[in-house]
Amino acid sequence: MTHHLTTNTDAGDLSTKNGLDATASIDTLSQGGGRGLWLIIAVSLAVHVVCLVAGQTVLSDWRWPHHPVHAAVEMAGGLIAFWVAWMLMLLEKRGLGTSFNVWIAGALIGMGTLDGVHALVHAGHEFVWLHSTATFAGGLLFTAVWFPREWQGYVRDWWPWTVAAAVVAFSIFSLVMPDYTPRMLVVNESGEKVFTTWARALNVVGGVLLFAAAIRLLLTWRATRNEDDLLFFLHCTLFGAAAVMFEQSQLWDLPWWGWHGLRLTAYAVALWFVVLSDLRATRELSRRAVVLNRLSAVVDSTDDAIIGLAVDGSIVSWNRGAERLTGQSESVVIGQPVSEFVPEDFRKALSEFDRRSGHHNQADPIESVWQHTDGTEVNVSVAVSPIRDEAGRQAGYSWVARDISHRRRSEQELRRKETLIRSLLEATAEGIYGLDLDGNCTWANPACAELLGYDSPSEFLGINMHNLIHHTRPDGTSYPNHECRIYKAFREGRGVHVDDEVLWRKDGSSFAAEYWSHPVRQDGKIVG
Repeated sequence: MTHHLTTNTDAGDLSTKNGLDATASIDTLSQGGGRGLWLIIAVSLAVHVVCLVAGQTVLSDWRWPHHPVHAAVEMAGGLIAFWVAWMLMLLEKRGLGTSFNVWIAGALIGMGTLDGVHALVHAGHEFVWLHSTATFAGGLLFTAVWFPREWQGYVRDWWPWTVAAAVVAFSIFSLVMPDYTPRMLVVNESGEKVFTTWARALNVVGGVLLFAAAIRLLLTWRATRNEDDLLFFLHCTLFGAAAVMFEQSQLWDLPWWGWHGLRLTAYAVALWFVVLSDLRATRELSRRAVVLNRLSAVVDSTDDAIIGLAVDGSIVSWNRGAERLTGQSESVVIGQPVSEFVPEDFRKALSEFDRRSGHHNQADPIESVWQHTDGTEVNVSVAVSPIRDEAGRQAGYSWVARDISHRRRSEQELRRKETLIRSLLEATAEGIYGLDLDGNCTWANPACAELLGYDSPSEFLGINMHNLIHHTRPDGTSYPNHECRIYKAFREGRGVHVDDEVLWRKDGSSFAAEYWSHPVRQDGKIVG
């Protein structure tokens, strides 16, 4: 009696600190604007040296006591200082600007406040005292750039306000109680008012401190190539030079006006920073507007629903794909809690996402069933990602929801067919099993196990079938693996029919067998 045994194969039946993009460099400097800036600095220093030399020689008796001009110069500098400090703090929130936005802003507020009060005072003791302390305080505050950069993050919200409050209080004290401050002017043998040692010391020490800050800014620029650091290196250098040259001047003489011009130039350098930052921001905003328009077109054209949410869960953006998926128009949902438009099971899954991710990491997509406004149920897969601002803080979420109804139907149909095929295989009286490319059993039907004397196919799954049931010829001689005609199906890529061999049972007995062996292909490749 011939047993029929058929062999088959394995059952293997789409995210963005310094320009406003990656670096906050002032590209105008690197493209040629820097040459103009250096030229201004060189000319300013040259003019001041000429004033110093002329004031000590041919124009040593020249004086120009003009309070309005002086007040205009000092007040202009003070206003520029406040403007630049405000700009620096805005850039700090965006992770842009210099490497020391907070410290420089504090220094500018301190100097600018004292210079502004100084501009309102008539020439005399308080007049010189406020100027000298402005230079000293500026130098002292600027040296904070030597502190570790990360310290700025701890004081960012209160440092500028603290400096402003302190210098305002100091200014009021100086004006109300001048007798408690050191003398700044004395009359010399010629009857002229000259600066005291206190006045000279405050200015010289302030100048040295400004030079120290300039060194730090220069070293930082060399390391980072952030042109904003270079700009404030020049700013501190000019202020430092003006402070040191104070010692060579007298009230209203030519060197005195010379270093005032130098200070005004230093403020102009800071103003240059503001202008370039504004131009840079304008250019970047224009570029981003173009990019956003393109992205908006892409987002609206995609079939996926893309939904933007604020931290509180209110809807801030709703593309056309979301309208098609849910039937809800953008005008209806914007500003509404997203929980009103998704089912309870999805809200629970989202809460679990929040718990597991801690609002910081993207998790696996969440699958759910949403309902269209026409009543149709829609199978969706939703990828949830946190949105962060430029400082890395949680700013909201983005949802990308995809209609997977077609996939679900395909999966259901595939499962139905697999169930049908498995039922047929299990019901057939012929033994059928599958192999991988190594000849190991990957599946078998009950009839196969019964023919081979096993209680269940699980007893030989993963076992090399040639060594188990095909190891010996009918005449008792060994049957080498490489000669196995069952294996020829996947080794040579062609079907085989054999009716003159025997197969071996679990108990060691054999039986004459007729079998067919066929290769199975997936994506054009033989897999078993």
